[in-house]
Amino acid sequence: MRKINLYIFCMLLLGNAAAQKLGTWKAHMPFSHINSLAEGNDEVWAATNSGLFMFDYTYNSVRTFTTVEGLGETEATLLRYNEAQKLFMVVYANTNIDIIENENVSHYPDILKTPIIGKKQINHIYYYKNFAYLSCSFGIIRFDLDKREISESYQNVGVGGSSVEINSLTISGDSIYAATPAGIIAASILSPNLADYHQWKYIYQGSGCSQIITHENQIIFGVDTALLIYNNGTLIPYYYIGKHLITTMESNHGNLIVNKGDSIILLKNGNLVSIYRDVVKNHVIQIKNGDIYIADNSYGLIIHHPNVASADFIAPNGPVSKNLTDMCFDGTDLWTATTGPNQIFSPLYGNDRFSHYDGERWNNFTQSHPVIDNMRDFYKIAVNPFNKKVYVGSFGYGMIELVNNKFSQAFIPGLNGCKLDSLKLGSYSIFQISGLTFDDKGNLWISNPGAKDVIVKMDTNYKWESYNLGSLSGISDVFVDIVLDDLGQKWLVAPRGKGILVFDEGNNNFNTGPPRSKLLGTDVGSGLLPDMEVSQVAKDKDGNMWVATKKGLVVFYSPSNIFMPKTNFDAQRIVITVNGKPQWLFGEDVINCVAVDPANRKWVGTRNGAYLISADGQKILKNYTKDNSPLISNFVSRIGVNPTTGEVFFATDKGMVSVKGDAAKGNDNYDSLVVFPNPVNSNHGMVTIKGLIDNSNIKITDAAGNIVNEIQSNGGIATWDIKNFKGERVHTGVYLIFSNTADALDHKVAKVLVFH
Repeated sequence: MRKINLYIFCMLLLGNAAAQKLGTWKAHMPFSHINSLAEGNDEVWAATNSGLFMFDYTYNSVRTFTTVEGLGETEATLLRYNEAQKLFMVVYANTNIDIIENENVSHYPDILKTPIIGKKQINHIYYYKNFAYLSCSFGIIRFDLDKREISESYQNVGVGGSSVEINSLTISGDSIYAATPAGIIAASILSPNLADYHQWKYIYQGSGCSQIITHENQIIFGVDTALLIYNNGTLIPYYYIGKHLITTMESNHGNLIVNKGDSIILLKNGNLVSIYRDVVKNHVIQIKNGDIYIADNSYGLIIHHPNVASADFIAPNGPVSKNLTDMCFDGTDLWTATTGPNQIFSPLYGNDRFSHYDGERWNNFTQSHPVIDNMRDFYKIAVNPFNKKVYVGSFGYGMIELVNNKFSQAFIPGLNGCKLDSLKLGSYSIFQISGLTFDDKGNLWISNPGAKDVIVKMDTNYKWESYNLGSLSGISDVFVDIVLDDLGQKWLVAPRGKGILVFDEGNNNFNTGPPRSKLLGTDVGSGLLPDMEVSQVAKDKDGNMWVATKKGLVVFYSPSNIFMPKTNFDAQRIVITVNGKPQWLFGEDVINCVAVDPANRKWVGTRNGAYLISADGQKILKNYTKDNSPLISNFVSRIGVNPTTGEVFFATDKGMVSVKGDAAKGNDNYDSLVVFPNPVNSNHGMVTIKGLIDNSNIKITDAAGNIVNEIQSNGGIATWDIKNFKGERVHTGVYLIFSNTADALDHKVAKVLVFH
């Protein structure tokens, strides 16, 4: 069991992006898909696919809780409040359990870690005395809330000791009643051995029994077409519901709230109080003031007030989707694309569009327009560094341009001089974009799968050129990334084991001849890739090309040699020494992505977490996993480093989080140099120096001029651990921070007060 204080984590996140401390984390998750609701402490809590959020209906405020704030998982499927012990129990899709009490969260992974044959799922929570009874796909678990442990397990309680799924249960009098797919079973709660299937008997046999509840001292359960009361062996009709499966039932403040396939109904004494039609929702509760709270799949929390026609919608700020297919930065801002093709590169027709993060809030693109309303699968995104126009490529519908964050125009054949080509699929055409990037002249380079000329260029005046790859045109029907090296050569990543194709259009500053292209493979002299399955390519500040593959990480140190005859340009492995023995960095692990930060260090995403390695790859500086950090999944699919703020974004299969990194783009001068915190007390462990020129050398002296430490900046940021050369914390006093450029032509002095 591990306890983490939620309040402390929330306070860490209240500062703005500029004041965010190094090493602190943020979650960037959508909270619009709600699975379960619970009321407690004058608050309504929502369990979502991204974690939890709390709505305080007295003060109309919202707070979110994710792995950053200490939750054990992301996909919360079930949530119940225990009034007696003032706690919330949270169940996740993988059966992990959290208990939140007095701003603390504790983790209970016992069921998660227990091997069970077949489906493992928790369907329902029922509190009785000091126990939580969990209805599971494999039986019933009794969890002791006082001892915080599993006290009993009742499995194989079906006919003849067979395994049976428990959808929900209730306890009334001295009996426990459980709804199963085959009907309702019951046993005496006083039985000394409820794990013995002989103790359980069917009181009703029939399909469609998903929910059972005790309401107004009556045992009520749903069957195919009706709600029935069970009374000492007699079944009494309560309410006819029609041919619909009941998904949830709640007894709140004298009303029975029934959530069925086509509507939500409120009943009192078997009579209809109100009905909400044409809704397919996950959970519904009524709070003490009479308001109806509905858990929706797309719109978040829907609140219906008595005698008010309109409804309120509550959803915490976040990106439109947990999925991420591409990201790019514009100053302090982040742009993300969220959908695209499937693994075999067929359209998914997703309509999540794309999102923009300004360092404080997420803004999801919802603008309506006759052209974009019919577009789907927005897959790639890029920002022109010269005019800040944003371009979003769709995998099937062409490309759009945004000016000042608003739709400007679309580029499909026949519109705006577009030279994109179409792919014929039967009687209709699709216009696929699978790669976007800008060169240093502001030209937009586009990968156009299915076209005769796969590579397309659009300049800042909307003039188009297309390029054929010659004999290599058929090497791949799609290229998922375009990365430019220092010579302007285009590195095209071909998925599905097709490797990398390097293309040079010719007639430029570096190649005055015709276009040329070369496929990089696994053989000596042709690239020496460890595997043809390439995930990503990144150019570092020295012009080297780092390549993530299915079998490790490699570097091309001589991209300029690729088209030089009889000249070696093959990729090389990074060799490190471990326990006195040389070995390859990351061995043959699957590398999902690689990114370069402003200090020329590399961030590497794997199936086992994220790594920060030194500029030359010889040292692993940091390793973030789900177990040692708020990283929500060890499967890191994409990493992006904001060059202005230093914030590092990790896209995973379960959503995105970020950490405030210690490297940012260097300034042109020292005019904006700042030292914080200042003054420094014993509670501080680090001093941050921002606004530095790239690769500054920093000497720290005491008031008498004695050098106590010397550090090097990571781009425009440096950190001092408030220690001297010996690793001892410095004494109370004023310390001078001398910042100098590498050539010593520019410098700045700042002061910091340290006291204990």
